[in-house]
Amino acid sequence: MRALYWLMLAIPLAVGCGGDQEDKPGDDTGSEADADTDTDTDTDTDTDTDTDTDTDTDTDTDTDTDTDTFETVRAGGNHTCSLTSTGSVECWGWDEYGQATPPAGTFETLSAGWAHTCGVTSTSSVECWGSDDFGEATPPAGTFETVSAGEEHTCGVTTSGSVECWGTDLYGQSTPPGYAFETVSAGWDHSCGIASSGSVECWGRDNYGQTDVPER
Repeated sequence: MRALYWLMLAIPLAVGCGGDQEDKPGDDTGSEADADTDTDTDTDTDTDTDTDTDTDTDTDTDTDTDTDTFETVRAGGNHTCSLTSTGSVECWGWDEYGQATPPAGTFETLSAGWAHTCGVTSTSSVECWGSDDFGEATPPAGTFETVSAGEEHTCGVTTSGSVECWGTDLYGQSTPPGYAFETVSAGWDHSCGIASSGSVECWGRDNYGQTDVPER
């Protein structure tokens, strides 16, 4: 019995010794296929096409159409008239008798009197407007070079060089001498002109010596 007892103890010991196999580290077949396939294809195609086309076509179309400027100006009693570059007349100021209301048309010269105004037109005739109490705004027919409006009379140099006057003649201011003149000027009660000889001649009232031309 004792022998059978020891035999039964020995069998499990033998089996335990034979089957206890220590696991050995085997071949690490972990195929670490760390295939770094970082195919970072940087296709940063800079297509910044700068098409900044400067089409600043600064077309300066500033056409100055304001060409009607003033050429001459004449001051009368209490009104003023001016001749523009296009030949028209503009007046301003006292207009009780229409002296500041010019007619239409084109003029070459202009003269403002006390209460009337006259001008030589582009056809060489004389036109007057304003007060006509003494006929100072009623010019004669004919062609003129210049005209001068006084207080109540008017004088002009014709294209032939003679002087003609119209309006009041109380002091002889509308009775010029009968020879040729270059220019003429009508005053309050007298008139003067430069003759073709170059001398100054005056006629009309002489209460202050205004017609006494000094000798040269």
